[in-house]
Amino acid sequence: MSWENILSHERAKKILQRAILEDKIASAYLLWGLEGIGKDSLALEFAKTVNCLNPIIRKDEIIACDNCRSCKQAKALTHPNIQLIYSLPSGKGSDTTSESPLAKLSDEQISEITEQLKLKSENVYHKISVPNATQIKIASIREVKKNLLLTSNTSGRRVVIVLNAEEMTTEAANAFLKTLEEPHENITIILTSSKKEMLMQTILSRCQQIHCEPV
Repeated sequence: MSWENILSHERAKKILQRAILEDKIASAYLLWGLEGIGKDSLALEFAKTVNCLNPIIRKDEIIACDNCRSCKQAKALTHPNIQLIYSLPSGKGSDTTSESPLAKLSDEQISEITEQLKLKSENVYHKISVPNATQIKIASIREVKKNLLLTSNTSGRRVVIVLNAEEMTTEAANAFLKTLEEPHENITIILTSSKKEMLMQTILSRCQQIHCEPV
């Protein structure tokens, strides 16, 4: 996957590439539009490009080389600088501790999540769909906040991508808002949503919003 392989969205691609080229990357973006039109592909390509070790620059474009170690990790969704957040099923016990959001899940649930990520890495248009996963819970946001406080051992820009951000619970959204209110250097948070009206207005106001028009 590269910018030119993303169907349509020329305006969105230009905005994101120009931000990288001019070193004016926002601390938070919201990519919104109809479901299934490629918002995730834009977010993932942005994350791959800002971490590429040998980016190709021509005129007003910057393109990931797709050959370096960083690009290969990004494509496989294993890059240490790129974190995906998405709805997870409920595990045993409550969701009130600071444990990893995967801590209370069964081996079967974790295997299903692993398979979904594999499918996503093979096709960025694949929608991650885990049985009984309808909410992004506060444990996932707590993990984001904890990770952002740690120093990265990898060069490049850290990117947190929240898929279907409208699925955050009220508690998760409030915790997430605090993260947006305290932007970190060299870190970008990208939300994707097909129902941005369900997001808190205070979250919307802290994101640079990019409308992804129908293909």
